Amino acid sequence: MLSGKTEQLSDADLRLSHRASLTLGAVFVLIGAWVCWESNSLTYYTRVGPGPGFFPFWLGLLLSVSAALAVAIELRGGGRYERLLPSSSALREMVTTLVLVAAFALTVERVGFVFSMLPILTLLLFLRGCTFFSTAIPVAVLFTFGIGWTFTRYLGTYLPPAPNGLLRVIGL
Repeated sequence: MLSGKTEQLSDADLRLSHRASLTLGAVFVLIGAWVCWESNSLTYYTRVGPGPGFFPFWLGLLLSVSAALAVAIELRGGGRYERLLPSSSALREMVTTLVLVAAFALTVERVGFVFSMLPILTLLLFLRGCTFFSTAIPVAVLFTFGIGWTFTRYLGTYLPPAPNGLLRVIGL
């Protein structure tokens, strides 16, 4: 959210922001194209469904198209900036989210999907303004167990199990 007062950037800052946007857009178009290219070395589709090359191809294509659209908007003059960097509260939210995603990645193999996702999702919901006991915990429990159960039972996807078979009774 932006506050009521706006900062005016100098012409030099606007040119720098414009060049940075175009450069980053071009870099992301190239990264998406590279992901699509590399996904060709993987099996696109198997006899039972999408193969390991399916999602990388479509995600790379989505990244390239989205970045190309952002570059086109920037070239048409649609990108106007009030600030070069996000506000301190937005930056704090971004860093908190990245730290929690990193915590998930570091703990998921050790303690299992459910025991790493549940506290992190609860904390994210709470930090976004959900009431802790009436909203954050029930939603986190529902989504964590629902996603875990759906991915393991219906999609046949491996998710790291809870240690010592704690949740084996319910299929997690």
